[in-house]
Amino acid sequence: MRCSRKVLQFILVSMLLLSYGCSKRDDTDIELPTDSSTESDSTINDFETSFPVNTKYTIDGSFSDWSINQLLIEEVGVVDNDYFDLKQLYLDNDHDYLYLFIKCNPGLETYFKETRGGILAYLYIDSDMDPKTGALKKDTSGTEKMIGTETCIWIPLGTNRVSYYVSHCDLSTRNYEPSAFLGFVATSKDNPDLISYTDEGVELAINLKQLKLKPPQQVDLVCVEFGMGFDEIVNRIQISINE
Repeated sequence: MRCSRKVLQFILVSMLLLSYGCSKRDDTDIELPTDSSTESDSTINDFETSFPVNTKYTIDGSFSDWSINQLLIEEVGVVDNDYFDLKQLYLDNDHDYLYLFIKCNPGLETYFKETRGGILAYLYIDSDMDPKTGALKKDTSGTEKMIGTETCIWIPLGTNRVSYYVSHCDLSTRNYEPSAFLGFVATSKDNPDLISYTDEGVELAINLKQLKLKPPQQVDLVCVEFGMGFDEIVNRIQISINE
């Protein structure tokens, strides 16, 4: 069983990287779009990406400024996933940012000593909590629980870096593909005050304008551990974006 799961996960990684384009110069490194390739959506273009970034948390990959009170999910996906085991997901927000801390096994510093690419997770937001709107069919995450969502946060791994892509469902086709990854991108290499990692976990700050969210708001959050998009183990949780 372990062998077949690993084979499936390898195939999924290969297909996804080929679908969205990976750098041939750096194998599994994801080729990141430049600012000029972002979507034409005014909400995205109006977002100021210059620094400094004023965040509630110090985005450094350290868990020191988090607490058990922000724990959202105890186990993301399956226990002891052969590929990448997402353990705990913590979530918080202020008026400007959504904050996430993801604990995983192995830690990324350990992981990058032997591996230089892959996928950490897919996160989806259903901003109106209505499965009849948003995405019409499942995508490469493999779960139908993302149907009805409007926003995707894709978290790929490169060479000693982790990134996040914020993208929105094309409401004319109700599909995330092929335009899913033309939105805002942050990398631990270029934007360490928006996403950073240590062996403790991965810490992210995502501007609420990028997510098309405005507090106070109730939304559904779908969390998918890569290669484990089976509907019975995927978490779809109602969360509050507080003022």
